[in-house]
Amino acid sequence: MRTRNILSIALDGTVVVTVLALIAALAALLPFAAIHRRITYIACVVIALLGAIAVIYQMRRLYRLDKARTLLSILLAEGHQTVLRVGRLSPHWGEFPGLAEEDKEHYQLLADWCARVEDVLRKYAGEAYVNRLHLGGSNLQDASSMTIWKMNHRLETLASFLAELK
Repeated sequence: MRTRNILSIALDGTVVVTVLALIAALAALLPFAAIHRRITYIACVVIALLGAIAVIYQMRRLYRLDKARTLLSILLAEGHQTVLRVGRLSPHWGEFPGLAEEDKEHYQLLADWCARVEDVLRKYAGEAYVNRLHLGGSNLQDASSMTIWKMNHRLETLASFLAELK
């Protein structure tokens, strides 16, 4: 599976075009080596270094996006199952689970899932995505709210992140 991911990243259009542009630039410069040997070789080395940096940067970016999509997909499915499991316990899903002692276990399940999503978003997408995860849905429920209603909104937001990260 890892080989397939690396191969798909290496054969991505932007990576292939960058490598082809690099090769074309080097091929275009080499005929000048007969006249200005040292300058031509220095220019080739500089272009090769810049091209290698561009290719490595793009491949790293694509790898991180692929890793983020994979982890967020897993967390989205897990979050959906968690919300369904907790939601079955109460018909009052708008405010359940609350901060009452009997709801503490369910609240903690949702809070743990939310913390794992935040960690993945911070690592692979940035702090702005973490903030957006908690925005919206309700003026009464803030980022610390772990109700079923707010969690459904987070799941929808997480699904939209997957669409953005393509």
